[in-house]
Amino acid sequence: GGAAFPRDGRGGGGPVHQDGMSLRDWFAGQALANATLAPYVDSGGWSEHTVARLCYAIANAMLKERAK
Repeated sequence: GGAAFPRDGRGGGGPVHQDGMSLRDWFAGQALANATLAPYVDSGGWSEHTVARLCYAIANAMLKERAK
């Protein structure tokens, strides 16, 4: 999926190169930020591990759809 926030080192601070976070990680973070997940976690219905797996499953689906 490539980087979400790549830097090329042209920011005046010298030849620093940073790939940034992966687009998959960005998508997973956005899924995590989705308020509709909160009730499941707060009620004890889902563990943090389950939520993390769901967020990455959503991110993977977004990358697959984006590639079409």
